[in-house]
Amino acid sequence: MKTGQTLVLSGFQQASRKGSKQGVGRPGFFGLGGGQQAENGDRSLVVLITPVLSQEGY
Repeated sequence: MKTGQTLVLSGFQQASRKGSKQGVGRPGFFGLGGGQQAENGDRSLVVLITPVLSQEGY
């Protein structure tokens, strides 16, 4: 690998879905306090490596 080039070391993607219902009788009937709720979420993790050559002498 040369200095300034980027290497994709690994990657991960996760999707999550949640749903809930509440109420008396049918949850979709809002007249008796019913309700529905949903959440969608996505996560991504990527590990990148970019080497940089140092010109300092040791």
